[in-house]
Amino acid sequence: MASKMVWLALAPLLASWGCQAPSIPDPNDPTRPGPDQTRVLQDKLKIVSDAANRRVYNHELTRFQAKVMVNRYEADLCRNIDLSKVSPSDAWVYGQLFLDAQDWENARKILTVAVAHAKDEDRRVNDTLRLAHAYAQLGDVKKAIELSKTTFTTDPQDKAPILPGVLFDVVPSGIGKGSDAELADLLQGAIRQHEMVVVDPHIDSAKLFLAAKPGLISRAWHRVIDLYEAGGRLDLADKALQAAQADVATRKQV
Repeated sequence: MASKMVWLALAPLLASWGCQAPSIPDPNDPTRPGPDQTRVLQDKLKIVSDAANRRVYNHELTRFQAKVMVNRYEADLCRNIDLSKVSPSDAWVYGQLFLDAQDWENARKILTVAVAHAKDEDRRVNDTLRLAHAYAQLGDVKKAIELSKTTFTTDPQDKAPILPGVLFDVVPSGIGKGSDAELADLLQGAIRQHEMVVVDPHIDSAKLFLAAKPGLISRAWHRVIDLYEAGGRLDLADKALQAAQADVATRKQV
């Protein structure tokens, strides 16, 4: 009986302790940056992306609808991520997430960290181009161009991401913001960088790169010419056209 009375007396106190006890962190919560959360985040995004692709394959969604679905999921994740708790070594993962969610300011913040702590040249080049993309979206096109050009110093074996990053991300994000001619100049520089890329032709991924190379360069030259023409610089557009034709002639001789 005495034992029972003790438990009854302690019950309110134990209950109050229970209310104050911290909840156990969910190890599968991708919004809690930490050693395991980066892997969890990547796994969750892959699951969502795979599900969206399956629905496209089954004709339940268009590719555009699937992209919107994935981006909405990414945006939901971003709203609950505390950037101050992200490890610098994992910053690049979260940077891409914020870019996909079109949260340009937070993408800029975390990608600045990613570039500063890049583990190798491949990581530095890719994350610098992503950071340039964020700056262009935020309207600071000159900073985006400046950042993009810093990737030109990398070795030939690490130059492959430069032209795609400039052509498909930086330039489209910066057009119409007062620096179109400078973007055209940047794109010409990126074309030259692409021509310098060195790959092992015996590797399958390198074979795909080499097969796509002429088409990508041609597409880039068209964009350069369009940018100059849109800005009324017909003289520079004509020079770019001549350079593009010279590139084609050179490739035919190889």
